[in-house]
Amino acid sequence: MSELVTRELVRGRIAVTDSLRYAVSFSGNGGRPADADLVRFTLHFYARVLYEMVHAHRSVRDLPAKVEELASKPFEFGSAMRIHAMDAPDALEAVLLATGYRRYDLQADFTGRSEAVLKRALLSVIETVLRTATDDLRNVLTTALLNMNVSYGVTHRYADVKSIAEVPAIAYQAAMFV
Repeated sequence: MSELVTRELVRGRIAVTDSLRYAVSFSGNGGRPADADLVRFTLHFYARVLYEMVHAHRSVRDLPAKVEELASKPFEFGSAMRIHAMDAPDALEAVLLATGYRRYDLQADFTGRSEAVLKRALLSVIETVLRTATDDLRNVLTTALLNMNVSYGVTHRYADVKSIAEVPAIAYQAAMFV
């Protein structure tokens, strides 16, 4: 019987400011992560932010609607609000790990992060990946984000720890076959 190996796919560092500016950087094993892995990172980051908001702040407020709005409208490349200070001491760090071929886990410490910071960090990650992904994977990301919102509205719950891994994985697979 072979042993399952866990490997790091994407490491993300996200800094946000009160003035709606942000910086997001990604690295992978040996350089720039694959676009498909950035899409997976974004979906798992979304699930984790929803989970944290429900547990720490007791609400997801309008976050699913904001994500749906971002995913539903044509993306405009001229709307950059980026900052270059990636050495921000309070930046969020998150790592997407893969075990075997189908198990993904996002590790991050969101302790003490305000609802506003989590929300801005998520929207910054989505915008950054939309900017860098190919057209095909941009479509996969937007479709998968919409699939996640539907799934949470019908069968899954934000506060369910199993949903953190299941919902993004199912949404990604479904979006790949549209």
